[in-house]
Amino acid sequence: MIDKPKLFYALILLWIVFGVVFIYLGYGSLGIALYLISPEFTNLFGSEGGGFVQSLLFFATTMSTTTMLVFGSIFILFSYETYRCKTWVWNAGVVISTIFLVVFSFMLGSLMVTSLIFMNRVIIEALITIIIAFLVDLGIIFLITRPNIKECFIK
Repeated sequence: MIDKPKLFYALILLWIVFGVVFIYLGYGSLGIALYLISPEFTNLFGSEGGGFVQSLLFFATTMSTTTMLVFGSIFILFSYETYRCKTWVWNAGVVISTIFLVVFSFMLGSLMVTSLIFMNRVIIEALITIIIAFLVDLGIIFLITRPNIKECFIK
């Protein structure tokens, strides 16, 4: 039996928080999708020309919702497999966390600009959620690359 360091349990908690944030982002995307079909959003484009843009944005946010919910479930699975010290979790965790760090930086930039333009409650909540996800992802990368945690996965 390998003695697990205390930071190991912090890593497990960060995986759980990351999964919960993704699930929250998924439901937040659903909220944005519902906002896109509201009359308030339709009035931004006027009666003509807004139908295509509105349906395209609705499709994109619906697909984003599905993706976020799936990744949230995967990160909850990662937390369980981290507790069991599976080697594939370390490898996949480093790759996925690095990819999502880049994705979150792009999302953070776009939401900052969007929040300056629209300044409504949904966009501000999404911006706060992305900032939290970005910081949690940085914490996961920091913890997963610590030597004492890495040796738990190597066995």
